[in-house]
Amino acid sequence: MNTFSSPRRHRSRPISPAEPRWLGNPQEFTVEKLIYGGDGLARMTPRADSEDAPETRSAASPSGPGQAVFIAGALPGERVRAALFEKRSGFARARLVQVMTPSPARVHPPCPYFGACGGCQWQHLDYAGQLQWKAAILRETLHRFAGYALAPEKLEIHSAAPWGYRNRARWRVLPAREGRLELGYRRAGQNRAVGVAECGLLAPELAAVFSALRRLAAPPAGLLELEAAVNEAGQAQVTGHVAAPAAENTELARWLESAVQALPGRAAAALAGPDGVQNICGSGALECSTGGFQYRVSPGVFFQVNRFLLDALVQKVTGGIEGERALDLFSGVGLFSLPLSRGFGWVSAVEAQPRAARDLEFNAERAQAPVHVSAIPVAEFLARSARGYDLAVADPPRAGLGPEVVSHLLRLRPARIHYLACDPVTQARDLRGLLAAGYQVETAELFDLFPQTYHLESLLKLRL
Repeated sequence: MNTFSSPRRHRSRPISPAEPRWLGNPQEFTVEKLIYGGDGLARMTPRADSEDAPETRSAASPSGPGQAVFIAGALPGERVRAALFEKRSGFARARLVQVMTPSPARVHPPCPYFGACGGCQWQHLDYAGQLQWKAAILRETLHRFAGYALAPEKLEIHSAAPWGYRNRARWRVLPAREGRLELGYRRAGQNRAVGVAECGLLAPELAAVFSALRRLAAPPAGLLELEAAVNEAGQAQVTGHVAAPAAENTELARWLESAVQALPGRAAAALAGPDGVQNICGSGALECSTGGFQYRVSPGVFFQVNRFLLDALVQKVTGGIEGERALDLFSGVGLFSLPLSRGFGWVSAVEAQPRAARDLEFNAERAQAPVHVSAIPVAEFLARSARGYDLAVADPPRAGLGPEVVSHLLRLRPARIHYLACDPVTQARDLRGLLAAGYQVETAELFDLFPQTYHLESLLKLRL
């Protein structure tokens, strides 16, 4: 496992008035498993004479006796002491106080901010354990919400280096420290932020950008967040996020233009506000490449962040299949549309975000790919469509496809559906309707695009 140096260690501190109040003294729990969200799951065992016993029994989970207790930082098989800070009818939350019997999979988190920073949840779990539990969570979620039993041997897992993988990150701007720009991430379980001096998830080129930004003089008021991305050539794209219209932030624009000139390598900059995105230096776009294609990615446009698994992801979603017509839903800048054009005579790409759709059109024209772009919502496009497709690729946001899009897909009945999801719960809910209509899961694959976190990307390949 790669490690990185740290300027300081975080010490324990008393709870502030803004933090949750304890509901009682620490109790002992045995942790059963990890759940989607990253917490360890334990169960409350009430005494017969406890005042809470009737309430706890009535709130028992269908998957086990006793009220569920979610404990961040606890691992399966551990005996821990934890103090409740939130209690609802169906579950409770507790803060870890002591690990009495540690798991063999527990490791020392290399990041000094782990536990305070909300970016990572599983640095205390060895990487083999992270993969094991992500696979288990995916299988359990598919079974619970879709009624589909995925055998462990039928799930292919794709992983790579668990550190230094991110080519894009977004930081909150904190009050200046000694006149310098201070950046950080959201605190765990809170909307406030914690300042950080380094982040082991960043690719080296992005880490260099982060370090250079932190050496800058504090910006004028109004800058809320900074987002930066790098490509394989080390070129950077920096976007400042503001609450006021971007066009009115002339002082911030000048600061940002000066800031990117201090960055290593060539950089572009933009300001993003409620009125849209204003380019500050150059076009603001970043050129990224994978699988033999070039992609223009404008500020504020989504592009996959794991530099190690991008090629494998594209190949698995688009490779080994040919036909006449393919459909690419939520297509972004064309990450899958362009490779699909190698095996299909016509690709319909649907992307509602205007800047992403313009990038997609540019990328398809540059590649001379037979991709027809529709810059409208997916549900609207499908409602108008009456043509058949040999393949439909779907890569929706966290909310999933939803009943309306699933209904339209079932009407069109493409021979195959490749469904890539960043949320297994919404994917499983969509899958239930597809299975009921006769689709079968041909293969299932898990891509660990976000090591050290509970997040996972799952690809289900379905066919009639």
